[in-house]
Amino acid sequence: MPAGSVLAVTSFTLNAVGATGALTSLPVKLLDRTDSIFLQPQVITNWAFMVPLVPLQPSTTYEASFTGTSGGVALTRTWRFTTRNNVPAAAGVSRTGRLVRANFEMPSRAIGSASFLLPGCPASYTVTAVGLTHALVFTETGTPAVAGCTIRVTAVDALTGASVSQDIQPASL
Repeated sequence: MPAGSVLAVTSFTLNAVGATGALTSLPVKLLDRTDSIFLQPQVITNWAFMVPLVPLQPSTTYEASFTGTSGGVALTRTWRFTTRNNVPAAAGVSRTGRLVRANFEMPSRAIGSASFLLPGCPASYTVTAVGLTHALVFTETGTPAVAGCTIRVTAVDALTGASVSQDIQPASL
C-alpha cells in the first residue's frame, strides 16, 4: 500500500479451519485509524488490526480475510496461519563435562523459572543453575553421582505458566 494512502476497512473475518476444511467464525474487533486507541489517528491512515475476542487455540489453523479500499481502490486479502503448540516440551540435552544444557520448547520462547529434584542422588551431589532462557544451563557439583541418581529438571513457561520436566542422567564423575 503506498505511503499516505488511506485504508478503509469494510470487513475483517477470522475463521478456525476444521479438519475437514469447514470454517468456524470467531468474533473479532477491528482497530483502525478511526479508533481512539491510536494517539495520533491522522498519522496512522494505512493500518488496521484485527483482534480476536476469544483466545486462539494452540496448534490450530485460522483463515483471516480482509476487504476494503486503499486510496479508493478495492482490496481483498485472505491468508492462513497456524498457532504454535501451547504445550512446553523437552528438547534434548547436551553437556561439556559438568556443564549441562537442558533445552526446552516453550510457548513463549522463554523459561520463567526452573527447579531441580535429585531422586536417588547423595545429599552432597548438587546442581546449580547458571543460565535461563529457552534452555536451562546448570553445573553438576559435589561428590560423584551414584547409580540410580537422576536429575529431574522442571521448567515453567514465562508467559503461560505451563511446565514440563525431563530426567537427565548425571555425568559419570
